[in-house]
Amino acid sequence: MADGWIDETPCGGWPWESVEPGPGLAAAVAGVEVDALPGEATASLLKACDRLLGWAQVQAGRAMVAVSDAVTEASRPAPGVVSSDRDAWLGEELAAALRVAPATALGKAAAAEEVLRVHPRLGEAVESGALSWTQASVLGQGVRPLRGLRDDRGRDLAEVALSVLLPDAGRYPPARLRERVAAFVVRLAPQAAAERRRREARDRTGVEWWAEPDGMACLAVRGLAPDLLALRGRIHAAADRLRERTADGQPGAAAGQPDAQAGQPGGAGEGEAPTLGQWRVGALLAAFGVTPLDPALASATASATASATASTSSPGPAADPAPPRPEVRILIDLATLFGLVDAPAELEGYGPIDPELARALAADADWVRWVSDPVTGHLLDAGTRRLPTPAMARQVRARDARCSHPTCGRRAAGCDVDHVPAYRRTGRTHMDQLAVACPRHNRRRDQAGWLAEPHPAVDLTGGPAPVWTSPLGQRYATLRSPLLPASPPGRPPPPPADPDAPPDPDDLPPF
Repeated sequence: MADGWIDETPCGGWPWESVEPGPGLAAAVAGVEVDALPGEATASLLKACDRLLGWAQVQAGRAMVAVSDAVTEASRPAPGVVSSDRDAWLGEELAAALRVAPATALGKAAAAEEVLRVHPRLGEAVESGALSWTQASVLGQGVRPLRGLRDDRGRDLAEVALSVLLPDAGRYPPARLRERVAAFVVRLAPQAAAERRRREARDRTGVEWWAEPDGMACLAVRGLAPDLLALRGRIHAAADRLRERTADGQPGAAAGQPDAQAGQPGGAGEGEAPTLGQWRVGALLAAFGVTPLDPALASATASATASATASTSSPGPAADPAPPRPEVRILIDLATLFGLVDAPAELEGYGPIDPELARALAADADWVRWVSDPVTGHLLDAGTRRLPTPAMARQVRARDARCSHPTCGRRAAGCDVDHVPAYRRTGRTHMDQLAVACPRHNRRRDQAGWLAEPHPAVDLTGGPAPVWTSPLGQRYATLRSPLLPASPPGRPPPPPADPDAPPDPDDLPPF
């Protein structure tokens, strides 16, 4: 989905819109005949219920923290001593009350402790409706690596991070908020981030397997993100070549193999072609010499292998050249690339990475690096062109990371370059009117009733920040974040009298 968005829907005058989360809001929404409401009122009611849900989760979290304290007291072997079995007793107590597994119950208790006790302002934000419980949990878990670390002015880095991130956190969905928190954590403590990455690479790298229902299983590979991104690109490219060979040779069942096998358990139905996922698994198995047992895929890969073998044994052009190297991009600012500052970089398809790893990747000729500033060269207004030039399209996709629709997370590489507002209204194609939108939200939004317009209050030099209006009249302004956050100031101001005092938001690194 988009980086974030602001709900700019005007107040509709419904009674629940002016009530703070709590018993009063519960009374306002209770007994409402939803089926009798107009469309815009149903969306407003949904938002009110979501705020009420956050308030209720805070109350449940407080009860959970109280249960945790009570179990700690009840299980003490001696005054002032915490039992080594305390977590086990707590998990069982909560699991029985909530009808969940003990591990799930302990996870809920840890989140409640983080939101309500370790960082109480997170709980206050949820209770007031400014944040959802999930957003607060993402913030609490995200700044956890900074606990115990202090900057050169004696400030607790976890609290510094929350002071910067909390005011705007409600604008971001949990997935994008998690990326934003991770980038800022790296910015505040780059060396600690590099140490965590090295430790995780040592302790968690491996291959795991587990069974799933209906004869399925999952093989999971965990390792350094750049390595696995490159591996995924190789698998996808190999699957595309395998599918092309089958299309050029004998689509469907291989010679001498009955078509009826396509209907066997584990394969596609009779006459059905393998799915993209099946092709990719088939390519991975073929790379290690394993013949797929999926009948439809086995016949297709056998046909493709026979075609490839015939082409290599017959005179004529050489066999297929080596597969093209998948393009994986590192976005890094110029100062970090030169080692002048330690700002987080962005690994396309993954998210923020620490500067030490980013510099190593940027120096590798097998990777594509994008330096965010300065950028030489200029793109001129294309006048009345209907379609952007290839150079304009490349720059727009580099500038805008994702589809501009609030709920869509598709990466720019798979998106169209879209006119905002629509070309038919302006008759112009210019950089300040171009954004990225996935094919669905570009080509089909009109029939779905969505409208995209540029935000009138946003500077368009970095591209339009669309305001999307839903079929029910709800307005959501897409947030346009910079490709990389600005570098922090080089000279910190003088320390405060009390190092534990809350940081002044005007005295913090920009983000």
